[in-house]
Amino acid sequence: MFLMHLSMSNSRPKGNDSESVCSCVQLGLSQILVTPHQTSTLDHPFLFSFYNPPASEFCPSGSRESVSMTFSLVENVIYAVLTATEKIGQFHWMIVVAQSPTFGFQFHATNKFGTQWHYECVPWDLSYSSSSSCSSCSSWETDSEHSFLDNAVSFTPIGTMSVFGESLDASHLHEYLKDIPIPHVSTADSLYDERMSSLWWRQAIRVLHQSGLFVRCANLDAFEGEIKRKSTAAEYASFVHPLPRVLSTKLAGPWPDS
Repeated sequence: MFLMHLSMSNSRPKGNDSESVCSCVQLGLSQILVTPHQTSTLDHPFLFSFYNPPASEFCPSGSRESVSMTFSLVENVIYAVLTATEKIGQFHWMIVVAQSPTFGFQFHATNKFGTQWHYECVPWDLSYSSSSSCSSCSSWETDSEHSFLDNAVSFTPIGTMSVFGESLDASHLHEYLKDIPIPHVSTADSLYDERMSSLWWRQAIRVLHQSGLFVRCANLDAFEGEIKRKSTAAEYASFVHPLPRVLSTKLAGPWPDS
């Protein structure tokens, strides 16, 4: 059994919610408990129960500087993570593996700091609070890591590192993902160019599905469309329902025997 708790007070005002595509948007809840008690078509469900916290838990000023966030990952769970870009409805696409409630590794294609697009596997510390001054940051890498966390829109559980009774780690996933080719493009392309990050992400999901170990996703097009629609709706509703959101899906999940 695993438990996920999400509670944060960061909102990104961007307009009105154009569609209610998931129960998270419809119910307007900012704390989410996840327990695997429901059977889905993948035999590995994610059942969400919801709790609406009192208004006192939210930041009254709404400013990013005064916001703090507590986000608990589920150890060994693999997430599809979408982070915000300069355009609403366009995202940077990543895969994240949780190693503890507040620490994991992110896998993605990036061209940050003006480099060529390349594959990256780096630690991601979710204990960082956006109310922090960042004086403890030792490098641009850490600052970029904080930026991804501040801009996180959605986390969707899609798989597990617990395979056939053994708990593997991020290094095992790295072996599957490190050789995925990335097209060469101009360094002038934005870090948040959705085309590049989503192309790599799609191929990564295919590789993990074909491994028969970590993620089961037989209809990648449908899954990609689903989480993009839900994440876009979450962005539009973020002035009411804080980000990030934990999304559920029946289109991706662990393999039945894992």
